[in-house]
Amino acid sequence: MAKKDLKEKNRVYLRRVYRLKVLFYPLVLLFYRTGVPPLIERVLNKTITFFGVRKNIHYFFKYRDFARWFRNDFKGKVFNKGVIVFPMMAGVNGNFTMLDLMFARYFQERDGLEPLFFICDSALKICTKDGMLKSRDKYPWFCHECWKGFDHISNTTGLRVEKVGRIVSGREMELSEAIMAIDRIEEIGQCNEYTFNNLPLGRYAKKSVLRYFLTGALTGDYDQLTVYKEFLKAGAKYALATERLFKSGGKISGAIIYNGTLLFDAIIIHYCRELKIPFMTYETFMGNNTLIYKKNDEVMNLSWEREYALKYQNRELPPDAGEKVESFFSGLRRGYEMYAVLNKEHSEEKLYGKDHYVCLFTNLNFDTAVLDKNLMFTSMEDWIYSVIDFWKKEKVKKDLIIRVHPGEIKLVTASNEFIGDRIKRAAAGVDTITVLDSSDKVSSYEIMKRMDYGLIYSSTIGLEIAWEGKPCIVAGIPWFRGRGFIISPSTKEEYFSNIDRLNSNSNYYVPDRDKIIESVYYNYFERIKRFNGIKLHTPKEEPNSVYTDSESMISSNIDIFNDFRDEFNDERI
Repeated sequence: MAKKDLKEKNRVYLRRVYRLKVLFYPLVLLFYRTGVPPLIERVLNKTITFFGVRKNIHYFFKYRDFARWFRNDFKGKVFNKGVIVFPMMAGVNGNFTMLDLMFARYFQERDGLEPLFFICDSALKICTKDGMLKSRDKYPWFCHECWKGFDHISNTTGLRVEKVGRIVSGREMELSEAIMAIDRIEEIGQCNEYTFNNLPLGRYAKKSVLRYFLTGALTGDYDQLTVYKEFLKAGAKYALATERLFKSGGKISGAIIYNGTLLFDAIIIHYCRELKIPFMTYETFMGNNTLIYKKNDEVMNLSWEREYALKYQNRELPPDAGEKVESFFSGLRRGYEMYAVLNKEHSEEKLYGKDHYVCLFTNLNFDTAVLDKNLMFTSMEDWIYSVIDFWKKEKVKKDLIIRVHPGEIKLVTASNEFIGDRIKRAAAGVDTITVLDSSDKVSSYEIMKRMDYGLIYSSTIGLEIAWEGKPCIVAGIPWFRGRGFIISPSTKEEYFSNIDRLNSNSNYYVPDRDKIIESVYYNYFERIKRFNGIKLHTPKEEPNSVYTDSESMISSNIDIFNDFRDEFNDERI
């Protein structure tokens, strides 16, 4: 099947999913107060499977499971130590609602903190759940599905819930002035520079706009400008509500934030920093039962230098660290605990006769590992074209292989972008450049075996290149930048000087294997926590827990919660 046909197949599938939601969600609402009996749930699942959709109707009722497991846990409690805030912008049926309930009960019992879920009650006209193929205009239940279940959770568990719409009431004049100012914006650059009440909202919103369009850079067309302005308006409203909550909602002792990367998380983080309120961001990472977290920063930066220094001061890594790291890289090659396995197939057809080449590995253009992780180039695409231009102008004789990320075609996303097509046009006519597209049956691991060195932006494949004992030059800002096993230039001149040097002698730089073990062991073994009997990634909406009550869920994982609390309260971090 042609690449465009495969991509369109993905988009058709997502449209079908969305249309079925529009059709079936009203039926779901008929059972809103009592839940769908198991028999009817099975019938509905068989029906949507008939239409070729691999989804489970139980997703719409997960909030009821969560409420049942935490029934009455927050009723009749006395709180005198302050409030711990949980911004809830990921939707009530998301698995992180369950995890936040676990954190809420733990901190309530351990520290006497009152948990507060801060939710959007349809107050925002756009949010980070919106996207190109997810139109709230065509799906009238968009917001209802996202937030209404929080009322049931609150009534069942006794948990305090505060809503953006209620909190911001009375500040309409201030908000209308902001909206008028935003409406006057005419260019993308003005959006990026927009500030509101000393918040750089434009900068905070940019990643959300990029994610909305599943693109790595904004062209400034009408649709992008319109969506950007809507995010600015939503951000202004959310900022007003957050400011009032944090300054008049009682003593806020901390915040626990899922992910922490996009617009509304950035607003929460802004006020936490301004008011010197500690916060923790968290995410699941490499496995369906895993948790990573970071105090007072974005967890997906994967940067724990201070924590590492505190733990390993005057201590050595355990003796089996090297063996575990070897096993880790072996698992990556097999796709172990990855959300999608993309490197199964390999053909030598396009690499025939090529040896001792350079390989440039792209990221997905809209991957949060890439978005705004820029240092010397304006974007990942700018980097790619700059390398191609260098090969052209310098008439470099060494072969350059450009491996387009296979997820561009193999992952089911709404993106209609083909960065591979644009790269091919840029490299046209250069005999020493070969583009391996996302649809080509080529394994990145097989490429690594024969290449002399690698070029990456911020992909973790840089770790694997270094583990193979080969030089790798990084252009963006991955977490391992500046470590002793990666070449980390700071300017374009330095970047291309390193390419020149490697082209002359690829053996001049040898990655420090001990540094790789040190970094990988800490990030992937020490920092990743694994729950017992709990799943945070459930692609088939399988059960989240083998337990049926919150006490068992927490007690079976008490070491994770204790470690989380210790770090949260550590004033050295």
